Amino acid sequence: MIQEVIADRGYGRGPTYSDLRAQGIRHYIPLHDPRTGHGKLTPGEFKYDRRNDRYQCPEGHHLYPYERLDNGIKRYRILGGHCRNCPIKDKCLPDTAQDRARFVYRGLHQDEIEAVRRRQNTKTFVRRLIERKWKIEGIFGEAKVNHALRRARYRGLPKVQIQFFMIAIALNCKRAVLGRLGYLLRLLLLLTLERKVLAPRKTTFWINDKICATGNAIEKSLEKASTFAV
Repeated sequence: MIQEVIADRGYGRGPTYSDLRAQGIRHYIPLHDPRTGHGKLTPGEFKYDRRNDRYQCPEGHHLYPYERLDNGIKRYRILGGHCRNCPIKDKCLPDTAQDRARFVYRGLHQDEIEAVRRRQNTKTFVRRLIERKWKIEGIFGEAKVNHALRRARYRGLPKVQIQFFMIAIALNCKRAVLGRLGYLLRLLLLLTLERKVLAPRKTTFWINDKICATGNAIEKSLEKASTFAV
């Protein structure tokens, strides 16, 4: 059973988040656009009152549901003409719409979007995205460039799955061979270093400023070495 999904921001959509949540799958998918769920004119300073289904603007006025669009998005608008004399109207409304009331969009998956917006800057979320880059993106890139994953060779899902399975087998075989070669190379390097460090060296032993004996320091026993000790 799939318990976790990691993907790039191309999949960062509200329906995707809701579907994964319904299946109990924890995901690490950043928002497709940092402004996703904010609407075209919403700066993010508007607070949503879930109990009363309304927004509150920075000046304390409320925006109520005005209409529902075809794609399920609701539009909230300030009533009572408060925007006309608002002190921050120039910052809140675009230059071409200074005479109308402010409105905010809210989609069906807004709760999921807001949850991702809070999570996507955490250390765990960022670390998982970095992990995806070197675990997944590199493999996909290798499969596309070297193993014809860029396009399907045959028609039909079963045949495409067979193609993917064959590519995966090829990649796993390469990893197995490289892993064995890597082990052998590390072993060879270790033996080389040991030979350099522990290589027999000709050692000269001195007693009273006179050469007493010469020989192999590694092969000589401790008893012989102690015999020549001053």
